[in-house]
Amino acid sequence: MLIDCHALHRYACNQTVDFLWFHFHGNSSRQYAAYLYERFGTVFAGEQIPLLRPYFESILSYAQQVPPQEHRISL
Repeated sequence: MLIDCHALHRYACNQTVDFLWFHFHGNSSRQYAAYLYERFGTVFAGEQIPLLRPYFESILSYAQQVPPQEHRISL
């Protein structure tokens, strides 16, 4: 799910679910979010999940390193 953190929002699930999330911002973050929304919509589901999960895990791994690998996260 792609959520604009600058807008009031709420989300929930009525089933067991794993949430992987991150907050991103920067000079082009709004434009990039608009691009993703225009191209893919708000919800990423079904066959997209196995394709996206490795990217989320990589981003979270780079973010947890000391110091965070900001260049790799940006990629």
